[in-house]
Amino acid sequence: MYRSPRLYRLSLNMFHGRKKNSVFLGVAEKVGKGKSVLDVGCGPAGFDVRLGNGFEDSSYTDADVVTVCNVLHHLEPEKVDDFLGTAYKHAGEKLIVAENYAVGNKKLGPFKKVFGFFYDMIDRDGVSDGHFDHVPTKEQLLEYAQKGFGAVPSDVQREISENGRNVTVVYHKKPVAS
Repeated sequence: MYRSPRLYRLSLNMFHGRKKNSVFLGVAEKVGKGKSVLDVGCGPAGFDVRLGNGFEDSSYTDADVVTVCNVLHHLEPEKVDDFLGTAYKHAGEKLIVAENYAVGNKKLGPFKKVFGFFYDMIDRDGVSDGHFDHVPTKEQLLEYAQKGFGAVPSDVQREISENGRNVTVVYHKKPVAS
């Protein structure tokens, strides 16, 4: 799915519907005007793209703002802190992470296994290591965001918001007036 921009966009529309654009517009609003931006894991992109490895410093260009949108659930959970640690290191002013969460077992009920099977089949295409069980619940995601995903120091100011089934967190590297 990730090798085809058309198929990728179709899947985004299927899973996220009309809320898809509101998440990205919300992130863009948090970036601010006139800032340089590095979007790590940018899906099919559409801009000047440079391929690299999100875990390696050499793949990054320093920017005012580094964004990571709906990428973390594609990673093995034990790799998230290294991935975001590298992204945070290259953010001059702030790191913005937007991530979707699972609706929870109660809402999926008996369909959890079926949905998980199809999710895994689509997501594991040789590009992504995603697995349905890696998609956190809302409560887990809010806790991870508050704790900086194990990568952002605890004294860094954070601004956490929700948009649809997404949580967006802005980690400000410089103090911001409240």
